[in-house]
Amino acid sequence: SNQPTGVNRKMPPKRKAPSALSGAVVCISGTLSKGRALIEADIKAHGGKVAGSITKQCTHLVTTPAEFAGQTTKVKDALAKDVPLVTEDWLDASVAKGALADDSLYGVGTCNAPAPAPAPAKAPPKKAAAAPKKPKAAAAPKAPKAAPASSSSAAPPSNIPVDQGLIDARKLGGQISVHEDFSFLGNQVDISGGENKNKFYRGQVLSSGSSFYAWTRWGRVGA
Repeated sequence: SNQPTGVNRKMPPKRKAPSALSGAVVCISGTLSKGRALIEADIKAHGGKVAGSITKQCTHLVTTPAEFAGQTTKVKDALAKDVPLVTEDWLDASVAKGALADDSLYGVGTCNAPAPAPAPAKAPPKKAAAAPKKPKAAAAPKAPKAAPASSSSAAPPSNIPVDQGLIDARKLGGQISVHEDFSFLGNQVDISGGENKNKFYRGQVLSSGSSFYAWTRWGRVGA
């Protein structure tokens, strides 16, 4: 060698191991495009770690839609612990990018999808204008109530004559008259043609001043 004695040769710097999956602790569930051993080797080769189950340190579960639909134990554990569920494509995208790819772009089922933008708030419906109230019709004036008749005032005398039998018997004294039209006369007629059995029955309501009386009389008609 023509290298001068006593001079140290510089060694080329060592290449750092690829670190696209650095910080990721990946668990695998289901049948992927390659054997599990090969996929685990790729993860480790790019700086990631492999977990056999969903632990506190686990950051991702690489799985398939079939596993998600079947709700396997690992899928349920990942959902319970908010561990993102991603497809195998997430591993390839992370390696191509040289860093961890966005979980939401490779979510399995409904997991990891970005939350939809909130819908714009709907304006409250406008209330219909209230129909104008119809003016109330003026109430018709009430007719004045007639003054109640005084109970002490005597009723006007009736044109019906007082039963002659009462006058003949002189049962009552003073001015006597039939009250209003309370007077009746009933007759019973015997049509057999035999012994005279014709009868009458008379009743009246009489008044004398502020006093009232019931008068009845009956007997045979004729001889």
